[in-house]
Amino acid sequence: MSELSHRQVVLLDDYDPHNTDKIVVTFDNVNKNILEYAFPILKHFGYPFELFLGLENEDLDEVLYSGEPNALFANEDELLELVKGGGRLQWHTRSHLSLKEVFDKKTIQKELSIPENLLILDPKGFNWFAYPHGQYNDSVLEEVK
Repeated sequence: MSELSHRQVVLLDDYDPHNTDKIVVTFDNVNKNILEYAFPILKHFGYPFELFLGLENEDLDEVLYSGEPNALFANEDELLELVKGGGRLQWHTRSHLSLKEVFDKKTIQKELSIPENLLILDPKGFNWFAYPHGQYNDSVLEEVK
């Protein structure tokens, strides 16, 4: 993180991909280890950060993604602590499935819907969306807009 101190660490709203002095710190899936290890360092430097989460944070159980070890996700109190400490919550779908071959509007809308209990944790958040696996199609793109 010391290496970033000569740059401006910003939230996505203030990011400019043409300005190499601006960078964004993001996390995909909000595991408890972010709170334990990364958060104290980010807080020390005063860096804001983006937290992309999905429904697994609502379930608050261990989730196994293919090829990844079990992960304990942050619960609502922990998410709130991260928000109060400079983080901002964002969304990446309910089930983390690839959206490239999903064309059914109801399925897309269900994946994009954010549970109310998560929305209230960060009134300034949920303005950005991360496409799981970086994949999408035109139907998904329209619904995200």
